[in-house]
Amino acid sequence: MPRLILLGFAFLLVGCAARTAQIRGVAPLNRNAEGESTPVDVRFYVLRDDDAFARAGFAALWTDAAGSLGHELIGKPAVATVLPGAVTDPAVCVELPGDEAAWVGVQLLVRREGELPRTLLIPIDRLSSCVVEVTGYGLRLADRR
Repeated sequence: MPRLILLGFAFLLVGCAARTAQIRGVAPLNRNAEGESTPVDVRFYVLRDDDAFARAGFAALWTDAAGSLGHELIGKPAVATVLPGAVTDPAVCVELPGDEAAWVGVQLLVRREGELPRTLLIPIDRLSSCVVEVTGYGLRLADRR
């Protein structure tokens, strides 16, 4: 039994698994009518190529990802609900499918558009060095600390 506890502790020290994205909510985030930050949903699309994602409209991706992305989509999109926090908060790991992935498309569902984009394309080899930050009404990439 002590060996099992030690292995679990070692996993916590290592961090996220190999095929994961890290995400963090940074307030102010998706403010409501009272000015309070609110949680948001973020989708991660694992892709063989970035072309269809780059061409697809926001609504088409959200309502019909499989139809919009076709054979470029690997598996089902991973969905994370992101809570408002601080830039100093630890990032949350989101597990992603697909060994043959070349890109990850990220899409944010918020109340309205803001200064930052609501979609991002990230090369798969960049995932290990960045955190997707959700702030205001958009997405940005930050270096892992």
